[in-house]
Amino acid sequence: MGEAKSIAVFYLLRRGNDPCLFGGFLASLRKHATAIDYMPFLIQKGFAEAEIEPLASSWVTERGQRATVLHVSDEGYDLTAYRTAAARIEASHCLFFNSYARLLAPRWLEVYADASARLGDDAVIGATGSWTSIDPELSFPSPHLRTNAIFLRRELYLSFDNPLDTKDACIRFESGPQSLSRSILRGGGRIAMVGRSGQVVPPESWPESRIYYSGDQEELLVADNRSHGYQVARARSRWRLSKAAWGDKRANIARRSWLSRKVLDWQWRHGRPVP
Repeated sequence: MGEAKSIAVFYLLRRGNDPCLFGGFLASLRKHATAIDYMPFLIQKGFAEAEIEPLASSWVTERGQRATVLHVSDEGYDLTAYRTAAARIEASHCLFFNSYARLLAPRWLEVYADASARLGDDAVIGATGSWTSIDPELSFPSPHLRTNAIFLRRELYLSFDNPLDTKDACIRFESGPQSLSRSILRGGGRIAMVGRSGQVVPPESWPESRIYYSGDQEELLVADNRSHGYQVARARSRWRLSKAAWGDKRANIARRSWLSRKVLDWQWRHGRPVP
């Protein structure tokens, strides 16, 4: 890309969330540094206008910039809040984290920015994705990025006017016939998952990437409740999740001991950074 990026990083905090969620996100930020400057935005969903989450002041970038708090209505869902927040700020690119997000590796923003530079202005970069759509109109495989931890141009994101007023509408925006991913591909853009080592993975290679529902998710860059569920699952449950995402022939898993799964789950529930 010729022009310099100004990157807005958003974290969604719902009123009534378990404090360990935001605390865990902040702990992962402290553990995993990035050298890229960015603008941090805390989306407070459903809070009174004068109410500020006490931990908000703890989000400070490596260059000393404190998070700006954006209040949004409790109406709608994650994607509704992202759209509202993105429309209020000025930045060339946006990265959206949901309430369960935790970073798993340093240089996380470099990974996104490098992938974006390689794939072009109309690319969408994600931390996780799947080949499965719950929409009966779409046959398997139907590759799409999950909408947690996606990175893209702000104007591109705001150009989509899909209705986001119901849960079903949000699911369709993620994995339906008019989804973000399918719309990008139809328009000549590209979608990819990124791994913690910096790999940029096209949809056809997702099953073997070891990023999401694959192996032991060794390449996962951003964890959330779904990826954590896989991490602490027994082998049979892992196999079921991997098959649902990638099909019988491409599913692959690694086993974890009972003790390692319990330790991971304890770390997660107590807001600690997880491997």
